[in-house]
Parts: sequence; structure tokens; C-alpha cells
Amino acid sequence: MVSDGTFHWAGDDIDPESTAAPPALRGAFRGDPRWVDLRQCQLEEDLDLGNATFRAAIADIASAMRGIPKDELASEEEPSSSRVTMARPGIDEPATRGRLPGPP
Repeated sequence: MVSDGTFHWAGDDIDPESTAAPPALRGAFRGDPRWVDLRQCQLEEDLDLGNATFRAAIADIASAMRGIPKDELASEEEPSSSRVTMARPGIDEPATRGRLPGPP
């Protein structure tokens, strides 16, 4: 994740002019590393899944970690919590001890 500075790949290594990667990472990658740009998310309020930029970056990371395409991950994330089942008092509650729910 790049949250500040610059990141450039110079064909076979991290560009020495990159400020987002510490020098210790130079030479550590065999190819262009997978990275996400979060430089637009500078405020705490930006770090929210309601922010499209942040949500897309998190989906990129999660899809890479889980080894599934981002579009499949997005369909898996359909919030099951948005499907609310409401119990209707006295109708959906089971009767106890042979009595129907209601006033004593």
C-alpha cells in the first residue's frame, strides 16, 4: 500500500527515486510488486468502506490475499446483514408450555 510519497517500478527493481518504499526493499522483488495507491485517503474519514476509493483498494488487497477475482469477491460481500428478518410478536414466536404468547 502506498499512502504517501511516490512509487515507481524501474523495469527490474524499485526506482531509487521512489519515496514510498524503504531502501531495504530494493532488490527484494522478482517482478513488479502488487500495490495499491491510497494516497487519496489522507483523512481518517477517508478510511471507510463507504469511500469508493478506499473500498476498491481493500477489495484489491482481499482478492489478492484470497486468490479470487475482485468481481467474485464483490459478489461475496453482498451484505447478508442487509437482509433483515423481523419477528412479528405473537405470530413468529414459538408457543411455550402450551400457551400462546400474549398477556399473562
